Amino acid sequence: SNHFFTSPTRQAWDAHFKEFFIYDALLAVGLTDEALAAHEKFTASVDAKPRMPTYWFRDWFYPLWRDHGHAQVMVKFFKLLSQHAPASMTVPEMVHFMSGAAGTNLEAQAVNAFGAETVTDAALAKARLDFPNVSYPLAVPGPVTAM
Repeated sequence: SNHFFTSPTRQAWDAHFKEFFIYDALLAVGLTDEALAAHEKFTASVDAKPRMPTYWFRDWFYPLWRDHGHAQVMVKFFKLLSQHAPASMTVPEMVHFMSGAAGTNLEAQAVNAFGAETVTDAALAKARLDFPNVSYPLAVPGPVTAM
């Protein structure tokens, strides 16, 4: 993507990006039943990385897709990677870049998905310091309350 031929995120998310891609592609071509079946399968998929249990699709990729422009969040993410990415990327660095792509601070979602022991304040601060050209509002959105 964007003349960027290796993925620095491969160690962070391994093969789980394919779930995001498959789900979006099935919907894009009108295969709604197949997309629903894939959604069920991917939502139940659990991994031990970066901690057990991690539900990459359920807690990370699907909310990104749903809340931040479907495939467009990945287009923006890969554009940021092509401009600023290191050869390999930690989970907190991935969260920083994805926050830039989404245009919002994804720290709370990342802590929910990957654990506070993986996505620490110090690690996120370091990612912001190391990659200052990736920007987004730093305030973490709070819960929505009814008026």
